[in-house]
Amino acid sequence: MKHAKALTRSKIKVVIASFAAFGATLATGPTALAASGQGSAASSACVKQHSGTTTTRVVADYIVEMRQQGKTQAEIDTALAIQFCWERIGTAAQDVVSPMGASGNGDVSVKAPVFYYDRNLHVWNVSMNWDWVTDSWGGQFSHNLDTEKSVGGADGAGVTLSSGVRITSPIMEYWGKNCHYTGVYTAGPSTANSYGVGFIAQDRAFFEGMNVCSGTYQYADYNMEHGQILFNVDNGGTCTNVHAYGSYNHTWSSTSLNSIGVGPYSISFGWNTNSNQWSWASGGSAWANVC
Repeated sequence: MKHAKALTRSKIKVVIASFAAFGATLATGPTALAASGQGSAASSACVKQHSGTTTTRVVADYIVEMRQQGKTQAEIDTALAIQFCWERIGTAAQDVVSPMGASGNGDVSVKAPVFYYDRNLHVWNVSMNWDWVTDSWGGQFSHNLDTEKSVGGADGAGVTLSSGVRITSPIMEYWGKNCHYTGVYTAGPSTANSYGVGFIAQDRAFFEGMNVCSGTYQYADYNMEHGQILFNVDNGGTCTNVHAYGSYNHTWSSTSLNSIGVGPYSISFGWNTNSNQWSWASGGSAWANVC
């Protein structure tokens, strides 16, 4: 389900992530990954029952279910290796600190993207997720109790890669606190090229009195409280070292996001006005040798 909002004001495009200078120091990547670039050997317990039929949506739904159950990233990595032969490439200790600028105040946590290698289907996969850590969205416009409203215009999220590769099957899924928004919503990409993907979706909130989910007054649920982006990558058999960064943009009041762009080391957002919005960025993923 993808939501959009018509705009009447001119677009203002601002690049919030630019890594050109930083990328020059990282372009070669760690030599340790040059030989194979992949994670550890596939587990002997790998089920492989999805051979030839595994889709990005199947795995994305599986990850969402685990996150909704409160599983840790380590538990998710282990389950993906067993169920789908997806081996994580690199660990948190190898993650690159992001030079990406951020204008937000930490209301949302954007996790560093993770690369996985599918030893069954022989493709690479990139996953990025976010979680809101405050309910600041609830105070950004007036409302009555027991009502549902859009929080300003659309929000956006994207992933940028350091090198151009072939990207297929991108999908974004997002969900709330399971009070009012009990489903999982999906959006197709608003933009996608060899350097990454970007998505736009309308965030909405539901307000009530003292609620059973959070125990707090009024701010009951938000449909983009959590989310993830997942897509496949390959490079046609020619290996290249790649790492990734993620970003999330939030708008409110009369501001709405109407475009998103991606390039090497960059994600750009375009609005009808540049007030009442902020962006928050992740650190960088570990290196992956994509072939």
